Amino acid sequence: MKLTSVLVILAVMCSLAGCQGPTAGADLAAGRENPPGTGEVLVVLMAGWTQGAWSMERIDLEMVRQLAASLPNHRVSVHHRLPGLLPIGDSELFLAIEYEAWKQRKDTAAGRYDKFVAVGHSSGATAIYNLLRNGDFKNGPHMPAFLGLVDMVLPVGSHDLNGRIPTGGGGRTDVVHYYSAGTQRVGGIRNVAVGGADHFSIVSSERVARGLAADAAAACQQDLLRP
Repeated sequence: MKLTSVLVILAVMCSLAGCQGPTAGADLAAGRENPPGTGEVLVVLMAGWTQGAWSMERIDLEMVRQLAASLPNHRVSVHHRLPGLLPIGDSELFLAIEYEAWKQRKDTAAGRYDKFVAVGHSSGATAIYNLLRNGDFKNGPHMPAFLGLVDMVLPVGSHDLNGRIPTGGGGRTDVVHYYSAGTQRVGGIRNVAVGGADHFSIVSSERVARGLAADAAAACQQDLLRP
Protein backbone atom coordinates (compact mmCIF):
# COMPACT_ATOMS: atom_id res chain seq x y z
CA MET A 1 0.00 0.00 0.00
CA LYS A 2 1.31 3.46 -0.92
CA LEU A 3 2.37 5.79 1.87
CA THR A 4 -0.17 8.38 0.68
CA SER A 5 -3.00 5.87 1.01
CA VAL A 6 -1.86 4.95 4.51
CA LEU A 7 -1.74 8.63 5.52
CA VAL A 8 -5.23 9.21 4.17
CA ILE A 9 -6.64 6.24 6.08
CA LEU A 10 -4.91 7.27 9.32
CA ALA A 11 -6.05 10.87 8.95
CA VAL A 12 -9.66 9.83 8.34
CA MET A 13 -9.59 7.54 11.38
CA CYS A 14 -8.14 10.36 13.45
CA SER A 15 -10.81 12.78 12.28
CA LEU A 16 -13.61 10.34 12.99
CA ALA A 17 -12.18 9.77 16.45
CA GLY A 18 -12.34 13.48 17.18
CA CYS A 19 -8.63 14.31 16.82
CA GLN A 20 -9.42 17.32 14.65
CA GLY A 21 -11.74 20.22 15.27
CA PRO A 22 -11.54 21.23 18.94
CA THR A 23 -15.08 22.60 18.70
CA ALA A 24 -16.58 19.23 17.83
CA GLY A 25 -19.10 18.17 20.46
CA ALA A 26 -19.59 15.01 22.47
CA ASP A 27 -22.70 13.99 20.52
CA LEU A 28 -20.72 13.79 17.29
CA ALA A 29 -17.82 11.95 18.88
CA ALA A 30 -20.16 9.42 20.49
CA GLY A 31 -22.18 8.96 17.32
CA ARG A 32 -25.43 9.85 19.08
CA GLU A 33 -28.26 11.36 17.07
CA ASN A 34 -28.74 15.09 17.52
CA PRO A 35 -32.18 16.73 17.61
CA PRO A 36 -33.70 17.15 14.12
CA GLY A 37 -32.09 19.98 12.15
CA THR A 38 -29.01 20.28 14.33
CA GLY A 39 -25.45 19.35 13.45
CA GLU A 40 -22.05 20.74 12.55
CA VAL A 41 -20.77 23.04 9.81
CA LEU A 42 -17.22 22.07 8.90
CA VAL A 43 -15.25 24.95 7.38
CA VAL A 44 -11.98 23.98 5.68
CA LEU A 45 -9.63 26.93 5.05
CA MET A 46 -6.53 26.70 2.86
CA ALA A 47 -4.13 29.61 2.55
CA GLY A 48 -1.79 30.05 -0.39
CA TRP A 49 1.47 28.12 -0.38
CA THR A 50 3.58 31.17 0.47
CA GLN A 51 1.26 32.36 3.25
CA GLY A 52 0.37 30.87 6.60
CA ALA A 53 -3.01 30.18 8.15
CA TRP A 54 -2.79 33.63 9.77
CA SER A 55 -3.59 35.19 6.37
CA MET A 56 -7.07 33.62 6.56
CA GLU A 57 -7.82 35.01 10.03
CA ARG A 58 -10.38 37.59 8.90
CA ILE A 59 -12.21 34.99 6.80
CA ASP A 60 -12.05 32.53 9.71
CA LEU A 61 -13.62 34.97 12.21
CA GLU A 62 -16.29 36.16 9.79
CA MET A 63 -17.23 32.60 8.83
CA VAL A 64 -17.71 31.61 12.46
CA ARG A 65 -19.69 34.77 13.24
CA GLN A 66 -22.10 34.58 10.33
CA LEU A 67 -22.56 30.82 10.26
CA ALA A 68 -23.24 30.68 13.99
CA ALA A 69 -25.79 33.49 13.68
CA SER A 70 -27.51 32.00 10.62
CA LEU A 71 -27.54 28.40 11.81
CA PRO A 72 -28.00 28.60 15.60
CA ASN A 73 -28.62 24.86 15.86
CA HIS A 74 -25.24 24.04 14.31
CA ARG A 75 -21.78 24.17 15.85
CA VAL A 76 -19.07 25.58 13.60
CA SER A 77 -15.66 23.90 13.31
CA VAL A 78 -12.78 25.42 11.35
CA HIS A 79 -9.88 23.32 10.08
CA HIS A 80 -6.82 25.08 8.62
CA ARG A 81 -4.30 23.52 6.29
CA LEU A 82 -0.88 23.79 7.88
CA PRO A 83 2.08 24.81 5.69
CA GLY A 84 3.39 21.93 3.59
CA LEU A 85 6.23 21.10 1.23
CA LEU A 86 4.33 21.22 -2.06
CA PRO A 87 2.62 24.29 -3.55
CA ILE A 88 -0.64 22.55 -4.52
CA GLY A 89 -0.46 18.83 -3.77
CA ASP A 90 -0.51 19.33 0.00
CA SER A 91 -3.72 21.35 -0.20
CA GLU A 92 -5.40 18.81 -2.47
CA LEU A 93 -4.50 15.93 -0.16
CA PHE A 94 -5.60 17.87 2.92
CA LEU A 95 -8.94 18.80 1.31
CA ALA A 96 -9.55 15.25 0.09
CA ILE A 97 -8.89 13.88 3.58
CA GLU A 98 -11.20 16.40 5.24
CA TYR A 99 -13.97 15.75 2.72
CA GLU A 100 -13.69 11.97 2.98
CA ALA A 101 -13.90 12.11 6.78
CA TRP A 102 -16.87 14.47 6.58
CA LYS A 103 -18.70 12.12 4.18
CA GLN A 104 -18.31 9.27 6.64
CA ARG A 105 -19.66 11.40 9.50
CA LYS A 106 -22.50 12.56 7.24
CA ASP A 107 -23.63 8.95 6.85
CA THR A 108 -24.13 8.55 10.61
CA ALA A 109 -27.26 9.53 12.54
CA ALA A 110 -25.29 12.25 14.30
CA GLY A 111 -24.08 13.80 11.05
CA ARG A 112 -27.30 13.78 9.04
CA TYR A 113 -27.62 17.58 8.99
CA ASP A 114 -23.91 18.40 8.80
CA LYS A 115 -22.68 20.87 6.17
CA PHE A 116 -19.35 21.11 4.33
CA VAL A 117 -17.75 24.44 3.42
CA ALA A 118 -14.29 25.01 1.93
CA VAL A 119 -12.48 28.24 1.06
CA GLY A 120 -9.04 28.51 -0.52
CA HIS A 121 -6.77 31.38 -1.53
CA SER A 122 -4.26 31.19 -4.39
CA SER A 123 -2.99 27.58 -4.58
CA GLY A 124 -5.57 26.66 -1.93
CA ALA A 125 -8.28 27.77 -4.35
CA THR A 126 -6.62 25.73 -7.09
CA ALA A 127 -6.96 22.64 -4.89
CA ILE A 128 -10.73 23.17 -4.70
CA TYR A 129 -10.86 23.76 -8.46
CA ASN A 130 -8.93 20.57 -9.19
CA LEU A 131 -11.17 18.42 -6.99
CA LEU A 132 -14.20 19.89 -8.75
CA ARG A 133 -12.67 19.24 -12.19
CA ASN A 134 -11.83 15.67 -11.21
CA GLY A 135 -15.33 14.94 -9.90
CA ASP A 136 -14.11 14.25 -6.36
CA PHE A 137 -16.97 16.21 -4.79
CA LYS A 138 -20.06 14.02 -4.98
CA ASN A 139 -23.68 14.69 -5.90
CA GLY A 140 -26.69 14.13 -3.67
CA PRO A 141 -26.40 14.05 0.12
CA HIS A 142 -22.60 14.32 0.03
CA MET A 143 -22.40 17.50 -2.02
CA PRO A 144 -20.68 20.45 -0.31
CA ALA A 145 -22.89 23.39 0.61
CA PHE A 146 -20.37 26.05 -0.41
CA LEU A 147 -16.95 26.30 -2.06
CA GLY A 148 -15.12 29.64 -2.17
CA LEU A 149 -12.16 30.49 -4.41
CA VAL A 150 -10.09 33.60 -3.66
CA ASP A 151 -7.84 34.84 -6.48
CA MET A 152 -7.10 31.34 -7.70
CA VAL A 153 -3.74 30.47 -9.22
CA LEU A 154 -5.11 29.10 -12.45
CA PRO A 155 -4.01 25.62 -13.48
CA VAL A 156 -2.81 24.82 -16.98
CA GLY A 157 -5.61 24.13 -19.43
CA SER A 158 -9.32 24.91 -19.32
CA HIS A 159 -10.57 27.36 -16.71
CA ASP A 160 -14.13 26.14 -16.93
CA LEU A 161 -16.30 24.33 -14.37
CA ASN A 162 -19.42 23.97 -16.51
CA GLY A 163 -20.94 20.57 -15.81
CA ARG A 164 -18.59 19.98 -12.86
CA ILE A 165 -20.64 21.44 -9.99
CA PRO A 166 -22.24 18.86 -7.65
CA THR A 167 -26.05 18.77 -7.64
CA GLY A 168 -28.77 17.24 -5.49
CA GLY A 169 -32.23 17.83 -4.08
CA GLY A 170 -33.12 20.25 -6.86
CA GLY A 171 -30.11 22.48 -6.19
CA ARG A 172 -26.36 22.56 -6.55
CA THR A 173 -23.25 23.46 -4.60
CA ASP A 174 -22.73 27.23 -4.51
CA VAL A 175 -19.29 28.03 -5.92
CA VAL A 176 -17.91 31.57 -6.15
CA HIS A 177 -14.58 33.11 -7.20
CA TYR A 178 -13.49 36.46 -5.71
CA TYR A 179 -10.69 37.78 -7.91
CA SER A 180 -8.41 40.80 -8.26
CA ALA A 181 -7.35 42.69 -11.38
CA GLY A 182 -5.21 40.53 -13.63
CA THR A 183 -6.68 37.21 -12.51
CA GLN A 184 -8.84 35.34 -14.99
CA ARG A 185 -12.47 34.48 -14.41
CA VAL A 186 -13.59 30.86 -14.12
CA GLY A 187 -16.38 29.59 -16.35
CA GLY A 188 -19.48 27.91 -14.95
CA ILE A 189 -19.47 29.68 -11.57
CA ARG A 190 -20.14 33.13 -10.13
CA ASN A 191 -17.16 35.51 -10.35
CA VAL A 192 -16.90 38.64 -8.16
CA ALA A 193 -14.34 41.32 -9.07
CA VAL A 194 -12.62 43.00 -6.10
CA GLY A 195 -11.21 46.42 -6.88
CA GLY A 196 -8.27 47.95 -5.05
CA ALA A 197 -6.77 44.60 -4.08
CA ASP A 198 -3.88 42.53 -5.39
CA HIS A 199 -3.20 38.81 -5.18
CA PHE A 200 -1.85 38.98 -1.63
CA SER A 201 -4.02 41.66 -0.04
CA ILE A 202 -7.35 40.29 -1.32
CA VAL A 203 -7.39 37.48 1.24
CA SER A 204 -7.46 40.00 4.12
CA SER A 205 -10.12 42.20 2.50
CA GLU A 206 -13.08 42.86 4.79
CA ARG A 207 -15.39 42.89 1.77
CA VAL A 208 -14.19 39.45 0.68
CA ALA A 209 -14.44 37.98 4.18
CA ARG A 210 -17.97 39.26 4.69
CA GLY A 211 -19.02 38.26 1.20
CA LEU A 212 -17.69 34.71 1.52
CA ALA A 213 -19.28 34.26 4.95
CA ALA A 214 -22.64 35.58 3.76
CA ASP A 215 -22.48 33.30 0.71
CA ALA A 216 -21.63 30.29 2.88
CA ALA A 217 -24.38 31.02 5.40
CA ALA A 218 -27.01 31.41 2.67
CA ALA A 219 -25.83 28.22 0.96
CA CYS A 220 -26.00 26.21 4.19
CA GLN A 221 -29.48 27.52 4.95
CA GLN A 222 -30.63 26.61 1.45
CA ASP A 223 -29.03 23.19 1.76
CA LEU A 224 -31.09 22.49 4.88
CA LEU A 225 -34.27 22.94 2.83
CA ARG A 226 -33.33 20.29 0.28
CA PRO A 227 -34.73 16.77 0.69
